[in-house]
Amino acid sequence: MRTTRIEGASYILSSNHVWRPIILTWLEENYYLENWTVSVQLMKDILKNAQVEFTENREEILKVPIKDFLMVYQKSLKRDLKVKSSFSIKS
Repeated sequence: MRTTRIEGASYILSSNHVWRPIILTWLEENYYLENWTVSVQLMKDILKNAQVEFTENREEILKVPIKDFLMVYQKSLKRDLKVKSSFSIKS
């Protein structure tokens, strides 16, 4: 997950080694929910609070890399981890 190509990652100025672990940590701490909905907006706010820098402040641009990262994560859950909880991404 830390090296997977993410669409729009260039919109995030901070290193992949900074922002990706922040999202992964949050996901790992909250994965136990049965019906799991993760908000792209919430992830963006968490990154901003952690002082992650972005190239622009336009919402539609900032959501691209976060949503793509969450979609890659969702695919890895189904294939590798076989978690039984449902996972959905809300923009």
